[in-house]
Amino acid sequence: MVNKSSTTTTTRAPKSSKLKDSEIMRIMLTYIISILICGALLLSNYDINYKGSRMKILIISIVFFLCCGLFEYLWVNNYLIENRENKENSNNRDSFHNILHILLPGIILVLGYSFLISGFKNNLNIYDSKSLSIFIVKLISLTSIIITFVYYSYKLYKSNKKHDENDTQVDILYSILHPVAILLISAFFYLMTSMFLNKGVNLGNVTPPMQSPPIDLPEPDIP
Repeated sequence: MVNKSSTTTTTRAPKSSKLKDSEIMRIMLTYIISILICGALLLSNYDINYKGSRMKILIISIVFFLCCGLFEYLWVNNYLIENRENKENSNNRDSFHNILHILLPGIILVLGYSFLISGFKNNLNIYDSKSLSIFIVKLISLTSIIITFVYYSYKLYKSNKKHDENDTQVDILYSILHPVAILLISAFFYLMTSMFLNKGVNLGNVTPPMQSPPIDLPEPDIP
């Protein structure tokens, strides 16, 4: 008798790369810190001008961060990791690029949530101290994003002249397109919040002018 050995084929799941692990860790730390900052911003601005109960605001906030986190993971896994040639490290990034790669997603989240806070409020008067703090956060975030985009555009222009910087181009396109998508998600949540919690948003308390009571004039004597 001849014993025939059966051959078994085993399929192994693709091994996670070091770069993917580091990116997932970055996402987790970014969202933990950003949620703490956004929570402090919400609590410090909460007053009677907020629409709806705190439970509704909490649920909408949780759904917002879950949607952004899911998009972040899919964007990193299906675009950044898949299109890079080097999946083990990010040696192509310089120090400033690494700092922006870590800070920019958190800045975008805080900026997006500040728009969502504006959707929670009935009064967006910038002369109010609480509304003014949200305005300052938006201004600082937008300034940082503009500076970052100028840097990325310049670096993308330089990398286009070289054929061996495919990973750099992928990183830059990720960093440019990711903020746009997060802001679109924030805009969607802002519109839904404004429509769901109230019919509209008032741009400040406008006090109607006081009207003086009518003055009764004496009737002329007719001879």
